[in-house]
Amino acid sequence: MPAERRPGLGRGAWPPLVFLGVLCTAALLAPVLPLADPTHSDTDALAAGISAKHWLGTDALGRDTLSRIVHGARVSLVVGVGATAIGAVAGTLLGMAAGVVRGWVSAVIMRLTDVLLAFPAMIFALAVIGAVGPSTASVTVVIGLLFIPGFVRIVRAPVLSLSQREFVLACRAMGMSTPRLMAREILPNILTGVLTYAVTMFGVGVMVEGGLGFLGVSVPPPEPTWGGMIAEGRQVLAQHPMVTLTPTLVLVLVVVCANVVGDRLSARLDTRGAML
Repeated sequence: MPAERRPGLGRGAWPPLVFLGVLCTAALLAPVLPLADPTHSDTDALAAGISAKHWLGTDALGRDTLSRIVHGARVSLVVGVGATAIGAVAGTLLGMAAGVVRGWVSAVIMRLTDVLLAFPAMIFALAVIGAVGPSTASVTVVIGLLFIPGFVRIVRAPVLSLSQREFVLACRAMGMSTPRLMAREILPNILTGVLTYAVTMFGVGVMVEGGLGFLGVSVPPPEPTWGGMIAEGRQVLAQHPMVTLTPTLVLVLVVVCANVVGDRLSARLDTRGAML
């Protein structure tokens, strides 16, 4: 009999994937695309609406909204991907160590995780970025540190279960070292869960960067950021709401698309079954 085919991501996942793919491609090719200078002010079109020259209009200073959104995507996507990578790698390693080694190692890791979870995330981010200065690197690292506890928790739980399985106990009985055991036997069984969680956290990272940009502690001007564009649009919100609503809509769409893809990927990979 032919092997049963597992369902794909489903049709509902394709629009978010296409949107994210187009946005990522545009962000990567932003320097060579025929876009206006994101910092150039068109004094003849202040807070202008959609036109042949400005496809998404301009902001209060006459800067092209489409160009600023595309160039701002470079910052948001770098922060989202970078922060998720930091959280996933560090959190997975610490979570596996806490689940396999046990003892004082597990206690120290989990207590530090609890402390970081208890500390207000936005205050932590504002304090660290304020101390080291706003930049893409600092924002990425800070958000990545905030992501670590979540990955630790989702990894440790299944690792505790896996560490009592027969194949793991057999590897221990044969004298396999702990690092090799984690790399060869534990990691492949939790990787799908980490991946699906990482996709969702990418959207969270983009949203947090937008919040920091709105507060003025993300990448400093003149580099455009979505959060900075939303904040700048408040000055003319009553008269020209699209100046603020356009970058807000893009930010919301990215977060929603990441969540949809994460949910579809979780169902496709059957995360719970794979991790247990």
